[in-house]
Amino acid sequence: MSELRTKIKAFLSKDNPIRDIVVFIVMLLVANAVWKFCFRGDNFHKEIMLFGKWDVEFLFQWAIDSTAYLSSSLLNLIGFDSMIMPDNVVLFSNGHGAKIVWGCTAIKQSFIFAVIILFSKGRLKDKAIFIAVGLVIIYLINILRISTILGFLKYDPSTFEILHGVILKYLFYICIFFMWVFWEEKFAEKKDDKK
Repeated sequence: MSELRTKIKAFLSKDNPIRDIVVFIVMLLVANAVWKFCFRGDNFHKEIMLFGKWDVEFLFQWAIDSTAYLSSSLLNLIGFDSMIMPDNVVLFSNGHGAKIVWGCTAIKQSFIFAVIILFSKGRLKDKAIFIAVGLVIIYLINILRISTILGFLKYDPSTFEILHGVILKYLFYICIFFMWVFWEEKFAEKKDDKK
């Protein structure tokens, strides 16, 4: 019994990186569950409901429009021939394309990132600055993610599911993890938790 107690104390100690990773994963899962509890929606109709009652799609419209515009602009900058059609469909001259919906905006990932940093160790002032910078980074990573998916979609639509649903989705969360690691290494060690 004392050996088990010793192992538990070692796991819960401040200097245990495994414990910190477990805490990160738990925070990620809790933030994701809170998001799913609060927001429900249908990407195909741009409908997103707060608590299943109020349509809040208008709150996401700017992010939808800017994601479509910036992704299309980036693709055009590097030589793709994309155009934005009604309902934020990014279309190529060969007829391939995709509709940008609220799920493409990274607002959910931004929320998860903000929750993880808010509940991490560190000063509140540092957290506020880090979250603001992190949200910009997440937004830019998302534009690259959507542009990459669209670029592959132009030439091979069959790549959509693997890129969108697996590779770039989890790569996004890996980026959030490394941003959190940076936070833990550079800012969380400050003992002064003054506001």
